[in-house]
Amino acid sequence: MSRLTVVLIAFVALLNSVRSQDLFNENAATSSGIAPDSAATGERFRFGAAAGGSANLHSAGFVKLPGTPSCCPEFTGGFGVGAYGAIVAQIPFEPVRLSLRASFLMHNAKLSRSEETTVEGETGPLAASIEHTIDGSLSSIGLDARGEYAITKRLWGSLGMRAGMMLQKNFAQEERLSDEITVGTFENGKRTRNEFAGDIPNASPITAAIVAGFGYDLPLDDVENFRLTPEVSFAFALTSVSSEVQWKPHALTLGVAVTREWPRPPPPPPPPPPPPPPRLEATIAMHAGDASSPMSSRELRTKEIVDRWYSSVVPAVFFDSAATTVAPRYRLLPEGSSGKFSLEEFKSGDLLEHHTNVLNLIGYRMRVNPSATLTLVPSVSSDEPAAIAEERAATVRDYLTRVWRVAEDRLAIETTDDPLRRAKDQAADGRQENRHVSFRVSDPAVTAPVNSQLVQWEFEPKNISLTPSILAEAGVREATIDVEVDGRVVQQLSYRSDEWRPDTSPTIPLSIEGMSLEDLPAPVSAKMRVVDNTGNTVVTEVQDPLRLAGAKEVRVGGSTADARRITYQLMGFSLDSPELNASSLELVREIAGDARSGARITIRGYADRLGIENRNRNLARKRAEATHAALKSLLAADIANRIFIDAAGGGIETTRFNNELPEGRILTRGVTVVLEQPETVGGAE
Repeated sequence: MSRLTVVLIAFVALLNSVRSQDLFNENAATSSGIAPDSAATGERFRFGAAAGGSANLHSAGFVKLPGTPSCCPEFTGGFGVGAYGAIVAQIPFEPVRLSLRASFLMHNAKLSRSEETTVEGETGPLAASIEHTIDGSLSSIGLDARGEYAITKRLWGSLGMRAGMMLQKNFAQEERLSDEITVGTFENGKRTRNEFAGDIPNASPITAAIVAGFGYDLPLDDVENFRLTPEVSFAFALTSVSSEVQWKPHALTLGVAVTREWPRPPPPPPPPPPPPPPRLEATIAMHAGDASSPMSSRELRTKEIVDRWYSSVVPAVFFDSAATTVAPRYRLLPEGSSGKFSLEEFKSGDLLEHHTNVLNLIGYRMRVNPSATLTLVPSVSSDEPAAIAEERAATVRDYLTRVWRVAEDRLAIETTDDPLRRAKDQAADGRQENRHVSFRVSDPAVTAPVNSQLVQWEFEPKNISLTPSILAEAGVREATIDVEVDGRVVQQLSYRSDEWRPDTSPTIPLSIEGMSLEDLPAPVSAKMRVVDNTGNTVVTEVQDPLRLAGAKEVRVGGSTADARRITYQLMGFSLDSPELNASSLELVREIAGDARSGARITIRGYADRLGIENRNRNLARKRAEATHAALKSLLAADIANRIFIDAAGGGIETTRFNNELPEGRILTRGVTVVLEQPETVGGAE
């Protein structure tokens, strides 16, 4: 019975898991306001078939079968496998049902018992083991009746009786010496004895058992005409295989049943059609200008205004105190997702947000510049162990090789003792800046400046007005108006029943986010959707749309002058230094190349909070002057005197970038250059 115990324990554990999940699903459905789809609701007569396998767990208590010689001390049990098949009928009595079956069951099992003994060998008696076996070939047909109860919406427990007639009642018996010893024989000179086969003496013609089990209904279609029911049951035998010995054929069965519901009667005829719904009519008109003074013109004019920005890259990533992993504010990609990165991510957002993406920018550019090499220069503050410097560099190297597939032979680590590091260690902000890994590249393209732009729209007139009209006999539940440009929804207005008024005539500013001048001219229209209190819906749209035409203009500051503005951010000045780095000099060359006669260039230098205030103000001015001098030396001689340059120190700045972060302070140590120059209206940029 040990096998039976193990199987039952495993099944109970599985049942408990399934039942818990079933109850959870039922509770979830109930708590969400949805009635559970109970399998015990609306049940009808079902019929079908079942089949499966059986683990035959026989119990015994006899020495030998009647009239059959045997030297076995006692047979106590046996094991075998079989199969079963059945015709099934289910009669519902909610929440229980009666299950009737006509079944065929194989009870095959082998009873065995080992016995230690001695046998005659060539040199005398030998210790040996005798295997006593009775191999029973048994089968029966029978009827069983079970009462089944719905434990959950689909899980059923069953209990009942099976009674049947034995069909096959054969056995084969032998006693065999164990193969562990190859020498020795019985007294008959052979390794087997007491071999018999035939019908079981005094075999019982009938069989009876108590049957208990579980089944789980699985629908095979949407309306559950067909069900598949995995089932497990245990048959505890009440009768013995032979009337003269104790030999009971218990069985654990596992299989499936497929049942079909008895066809339902046809549905009743449909009800008569409902009365006509209450009247619901709606129209909407659109005008240029405010609702209080609409314009007769059906045309709107717009201008696209573009501000461009160029900024140098700060070639470093920073670490928290004593940490060897990159600070959490940096954006790191999972392995295998570098293909999702795009330079478009630098087209919007502020420079500090751009810097948190610097590792991916470096990885991307190392990939598109395969001949470039990169040296990682780690640094630590005075309150950190020196050994973590190389660990920080290794962290960066691992990210570039693992995520961006940069070959290790293109990446080097170099530790240096920067005198400026010791100077920074005198202040907490300086120590924070010393916790970094900086980049030194062989190809300037890897740390080249990035650019972004801001596109705005200006409309004339600035507003449009809408005049909706609604006739709703049942009252308005809600109304929604979608303003569309060339079929694309650019604005939506929604009204609830308590917000709608018959005189509603909204005035709204026009917006065409996500479009460009290439999409113009385009119609401007509106669609209105109205739902009344009965749920009826009507949709209407403007019959005479407005027309939107456009021209291109780039603005100087907040004025409407026909001009172009480009902003350059020169970043990464060293602490207490006005000297331009290589990236900033590259931007100055771009400014000199872009500037035309009549341009206006405004230069402002900045310093962060680290250091002495008066010294920092002077340093901000010197940075602006150094940028001015570099720009003058690069301007073409024929236009240098026809360009106005205003260079001055902007002082200490702590609001543009977060000075609590080392990146914010380094970005603050920079120069902003704004280039404003005439541009023909409607011309290309």
